[in-house]
Amino acid sequence: MPTKLDDRMQHGIKVNKAGTIYIVLSILIGVSATNTGNNLIYLITAAILSFMAISGAFGRKNISTLQVMIEFPDDLYANREFPLRVTLINQKTYQPASLVRVRVSGNEILFPYVAPNAKEQKTVQMQSPQRGLITIDSVEVSSVYPFNLFTRYRQLNTKTDIVVYPEPLKCSISVAGEKTRLSKGESSSDRTGYDSDLISVRDYVPGDPLKYVHWKATARTGKLKTKELSSLTFQPVVIDFENFPSESLETKISGITYLIVELSKNKTPVGLKTKGKFFKPDTSTVSRRTILKHLALMPKTD
Repeated sequence: MPTKLDDRMQHGIKVNKAGTIYIVLSILIGVSATNTGNNLIYLITAAILSFMAISGAFGRKNISTLQVMIEFPDDLYANREFPLRVTLINQKTYQPASLVRVRVSGNEILFPYVAPNAKEQKTVQMQSPQRGLITIDSVEVSSVYPFNLFTRYRQLNTKTDIVVYPEPLKCSISVAGEKTRLSKGESSSDRTGYDSDLISVRDYVPGDPLKYVHWKATARTGKLKTKELSSLTFQPVVIDFENFPSESLETKISGITYLIVELSKNKTPVGLKTKGKFFKPDTSTVSRRTILKHLALMPKTD
């Protein structure tokens, strides 16, 4: 889900190593001009200070009116890498944005150049070491442009909450089924349906789902044709959390997460029974995410 960050930022500046040397040299030359009264040295000092002022003005303008959009995948699992998409939007009409770095949760992305009234998108791989609710509370935009004397930054104070699902740890579905009273049946049916292999192509009947229209056959014959598919039937699975065999709470949660993910891939209706909570078996993505979110937000053991 994309999150667009607004312009409520704290501004700041950091002096780089080159900037420190430049400032020291400026002071030394300025002292020399005062001691000697030499007009040429005064001119050099003025030029150095003007150069520094121009650098600051361009640096500040470079990161002004920039917006950042961050986008996380819908499904995040602990200890599994996931792509974080960062979009940098340059709202300036004439000036490009150069050498801009965006830092999100310790991950830094460099945008070498963003044209005026344009945006650039980059992806970085992230990983969360634990399940649960993770809060992204700050995003930093910075740049050393134009001369690497100073680093100007803007700190965006925001709050983005994301839920990281438990890490799926592989376990044997058949063994787990025997010990926790999981029931899963899978059989192929000769009845027509909309789930598996193509059986035949027939004339379209009002009420048939449009996504099963066979467009190639329709184009050849000039009449709407519908695909007939074999139907798969599955017995629903209900996982009993309390009776799930495991050495610890975290391995239990991770094992159940693995089962839910694998069963969902096979379109098997899966549900969960916990203490005081029951999730009905379902094959929908919403149901799967609801169960995984419930597991992710369970209190952790000390």
